[in-house]
Amino acid sequence: MKRKIAPGASVHINRGLSLPPRPSRGANVELASILPNVLLVGGQKSGTSALAEWLFRARGLCRPRIFSGEPAHFAKEAHFFDRRDRYEEGTNFWAARFEHCRVRDAKAEGDGGTNTSRNLVMDATPNYLPFAERVREAYDRIGLDLAEKLKVLVVLRDPVKRELSLYNHKVGLYRSADTEQEPFWRDAVDWAEVEGGGRSANGKGNGDGTLLSFEEYSERTTLRRYERRNEGKVQNNKPSCYMPNYSRMGCYGFYALHLMYWMKHFRHDQILILSHAELLRDTGSFVSRIDSFLGLQAAGRQQRRGEGERGDTALLNVGTDGPIPMVNVREHEYKVEMMRCSTRDRLERVFESPNRELYRLLASKDGPEMEQRPFSNFTLPNCTNR
Repeated sequence: MKRKIAPGASVHINRGLSLPPRPSRGANVELASILPNVLLVGGQKSGTSALAEWLFRARGLCRPRIFSGEPAHFAKEAHFFDRRDRYEEGTNFWAARFEHCRVRDAKAEGDGGTNTSRNLVMDATPNYLPFAERVREAYDRIGLDLAEKLKVLVVLRDPVKRELSLYNHKVGLYRSADTEQEPFWRDAVDWAEVEGGGRSANGKGNGDGTLLSFEEYSERTTLRRYERRNEGKVQNNKPSCYMPNYSRMGCYGFYALHLMYWMKHFRHDQILILSHAELLRDTGSFVSRIDSFLGLQAAGRQQRRGEGERGDTALLNVGTDGPIPMVNVREHEYKVEMMRCSTRDRLERVFESPNRELYRLLASKDGPEMEQRPFSNFTLPNCTNR
């Protein structure tokens, strides 16, 4: 009997986790014509929603289809590798979300459609960043050199800024009474005691159901997790993110920890690392890198069959070079514009060493040629002493 996992729950490394059922040999060719050949794997709260919508609409990449009972944001992100309940359904379950993306060759219609031509098909789930091994395993099990053809996009943002953006996003969802995503935002709230002996989300505080401040949220989540030393036992003076069975999503901001697995399991030139700072500062260069990486340099002279908001087929002009729209940004009265300097300084100390590891890792990366070099060091956000 499968153990049920709450939607959005963190998945821990488990080398013994059973793989999805292996597709039959005859089914592999069918799957290869459907599965995404582009993955936007992160970073979470680093402009990935804006970038994904722009790629779907202005560049015509095919998006996932929403199935009955799935939330609206699954039209961008299929959440296969990061959700145990969905991962254990198998590759066919994932592929079904992209079945509409296949473009049949005109000649193929006469022979049952056995020959296919590929669109650019993208799953833009930012939670995939910590799951390189699962992605490689899934594509290898299908074979046909599918893993060697995959293109991976990663946008990196200063992890301290990302923490504040993540908090504000959770607060916005909570204030909008978005119960669909409660597992995601619930750690930003001090939960009341519930009938039957329940307790607040983190077992601390007054449990009065009120919204936590950013400082309180950081103390209970990020700082607690990253400053912890394996139940008090120091191991190489590194935080729990370096311990066995670490929480992949809980340690998301340790970018090098995840990217080294992508660089181990895929060729370096299959992975384009992008800077969130460049997205904001020089969108033209940012877009140019992506167009070159995806082979869309001649986009202004082409049209590509793309998908509407919920997967309905539409022709999109891939030469449309409008600005990348800001999406998934929630303005609300509880939004925190600046964190306290004391909290920022603690977060800076947490990420200082992991960021140095990241810079060294990216300096050793060999390709692709359009990638920004050197990768710009992160800059800290402004803060307040009030």
